[in-house]
Amino acid sequence: MQILMLDDDLGILDSFTQSFEMHGFSVQTARNEAEAFAILRRGGIDVIIIDYFLDLYLTISGLAVAKRIKIEYPDLPIILLSAEDIRSLKAEGVIYKALYKSERHFFNKLIRVISELEKDD
Repeated sequence: MQILMLDDDLGILDSFTQSFEMHGFSVQTARNEAEAFAILRRGGIDVIIIDYFLDLYLTISGLAVAKRIKIEYPDLPIILLSAEDIRSLKAEGVIYKALYKSERHFFNKLIRVISELEKDD
């Protein structure tokens, strides 16, 4: 399973990458929308994980990027993450899953969601 992680925070990207790799997943990272699309165009991504508050200055949200990605890659599952409770965003029709980072056992839940996607392939 090839994961693309999109977040503007390098510390978060490093931490998630290490954790995903410990669980046997391959990870590519992007710090902005342009980097994410460059990686997507090369192919091979099975799921993308996007931080809802993608831009520190709030000039663009992770949901806005997810919507643009969904136009070009309609079958790509998108998981949106946030430190705020955004689980209701799944109703947007763009997001496969919206997860709340402050939720108990958050990372274990994220791994389960990705593993379910892997089984569906």
